[in-house]
Amino acid sequence: STWGTIFLNSGRINSEEMKPYEIVSMNPNFAENVDDNKLWNRLERKLRIFFPKAKLKTFTFFFSIIQIIAYIIIWVRSYNTDTICLLFSMGANYGPAIQNHFDIHRLILPVFLHFDLPHICANLLSQTMLGFALEAYFGHGRFLLLYLLSGIGGNLLEAAMNTEAISVGASTSIFGLIALHIAYLKENWSAFTEEQKKNHYIAGGISLLLIIVPSFTSNHIDVIGHFGGFIAGALLSMIYYKQSTESDRRKKLKAAFIIIFVLYFAALFMFLFGLDVRSFDRLSGYCASVLQLSLIHI
Repeated sequence: STWGTIFLNSGRINSEEMKPYEIVSMNPNFAENVDDNKLWNRLERKLRIFFPKAKLKTFTFFFSIIQIIAYIIIWVRSYNTDTICLLFSMGANYGPAIQNHFDIHRLILPVFLHFDLPHICANLLSQTMLGFALEAYFGHGRFLLLYLLSGIGGNLLEAAMNTEAISVGASTSIFGLIALHIAYLKENWSAFTEEQKKNHYIAGGISLLLIIVPSFTSNHIDVIGHFGGFIAGALLSMIYYKQSTESDRRKKLKAAFIIIFVLYFAALFMFLFGLDVRSFDRLSGYCASVLQLSLIHI
C-alpha cells in the first residue's frame, strides 16, 4: 500500500512536464534501480522504501545527520549539565544575547538543536517526508535557500516577539517547507486525480499530528517561530513559482514578492535591535556559571 502521492519532478517548475511520485511509501519497488554494490547505495535503497525520492547526497539527509549528532551530544552532556544552559552554549535562540552580544549565529544554529527525543523524532520525520521530495523537485540550491532563510526568519520573529524565551528546533525551517508544499499544491491541484488528492489529505493529517498540533500542546514548542518560518517560506515560494512564467504581470509579482521578503527581514532586524531587552538577559551570566561548574565536575 502507498500513500502521499503527489505530482513532482526533479527538473524545472513546469506543470506540463511533471510526473507523479510519492512523498512517502511502503512499496519496495521504488528502490529497484539502486545499485547494491556499495554500502552507500544499500542505505539509499532502504531509505527509498519509505521515501521514494530519498538520496544521501542531499541537504535533507546532511542536515538530518547533523541534527542527530547534535542531539546525541546534548543527550550525553545533559547528565551533568543543565539542559537549558547546554542548549544556550550550543547556540540556542535567545533575543537578549543576539541584541546585547550580536550573537547572529543564534538565528541559524537552533535549526540543528532539539530539546528532547520526541521533539527531534517529529521534526526528522516531517523534514525527510517533505524535504526529499521538495529538494528533488526544486533543486538543491533553492531548497537550501528556503530551508535556511525560513529558519532565520522564524528565529528572528521569535527573538523579537518573545525576548525572555530560549528556543531550538528545525520546525521553523520545516514550516517554510510546508509553505512551499502548499504553494505547489495550489499551483497544480487541478492536475491531480481524485486518488492523489485523497493522499494529500492523508499527508496533511500526518503533518498536523507531527508539527501543528504539538505547537499548541507543549510548553517547549515555539509557535511564534513557526509562524515566522511559514511567512518566510511562503514569500520565497511565490518568488520560486513566479519565475517559471514569462508574462509581464508575473514578473512584476515576482519583483513585488522579493521586495516584501527583503522588507520582512529588515523590519524584524530593526525591531529586534531597537528593543531594550538588556534587563531580560537572565541567562548569559547564570549559564556561564553553571557551565563552568559542570566542567569542574567532569
